[in-house]
Amino acid sequence: MRRVLNCSSRIRKQLDTVVSPKSKLTKPIRAPKATWVEPAFVAEIEYRDITVSFGLQY
Repeated sequence: MRRVLNCSSRIRKQLDTVVSPKSKLTKPIRAPKATWVEPAFVAEIEYRDITVSFGLQY
């Protein structure tokens, strides 16, 4: 678990450098706790399942 937190904090630090004041999406969505970022990173993510609350399980 510690490894995941370490990785998450490194990703968050990188994302903090490209925060955008508003969404870049063409269709508005309701996301009250969203933090929008400039589309500057590319990642390949694999997940195993979607939880009941629509979270991703990796």
